[in-house]
Order: sequence, then structure tokens, then C-alpha cells
Amino acid sequence: MTHRRRTKLLVGLVLGLASWIFSWLVGAESSPLHHYFLFHTTLPNLWGAINIIPVVIAFIVAFPIGAVGHGGFEPVAVFIGFILMFVFWFMIGFLLTGLFGRILDARRAPLATNLVR
Repeated sequence: MTHRRRTKLLVGLVLGLASWIFSWLVGAESSPLHHYFLFHTTLPNLWGAINIIPVVIAFIVAFPIGAVGHGGFEPVAVFIGFILMFVFWFMIGFLLTGLFGRILDARRAPLATNLVR
């Protein structure tokens, strides 16, 4: 595995895991910041708006299998949602690392060719 691909995978994994930790911090009742975010709702609302795509896909996937019951998501739907959120942020990290890697390589290329001559 090349260094570039390993870096993309590592950044994707870190971003995916960070999204899980951040979701727990801003949304869970067991979070140490739960009482703060009860009255300061800007950050949890923003995080929910950013993650609307995985939530909608989780609902679409979970509804036909009967995981959405009376009064909200059941544990299967929550599990599907967290997996999709991890995949969403993994893809963002993977793609941004590739984009920034190409930009940095393009900026370094003229310098490297000038030094070789």
C-alpha cells in the first residue's frame, strides 16, 4: 500500500471516529456536556444539519425492515445511522485528503524540477 493511500485511509478513519465522539458529546444524555447543550442548542442543531444525509438514508433503509417503531428510532435504526455517519465522514476525509494531496503535489512539482536542473 502506498504512502498516499495509507494517509487517505488514516485520515478517513480518524474523521469517522471523531464524528462518533463529537456526536456523543453533543447529543447523548450520558455526555459530560449534556446539561450545557440543553440550553445552548446552536452546535447540536448545526451538527444535525450537517449530518442530515446519513440520517435520511438511515431512515430510508431502516423503514422497510421495520426498524422504525412507535415513537422514534429503534436500536437497529440507530446502529444503521451511526454506521452511515461513519461512512459519510470517512468519505469526506478520504476525498479531502486526496484533493489537498494533489494541490500540494502540484505546488511542489515546479520547485522540485528547478532543483534538479
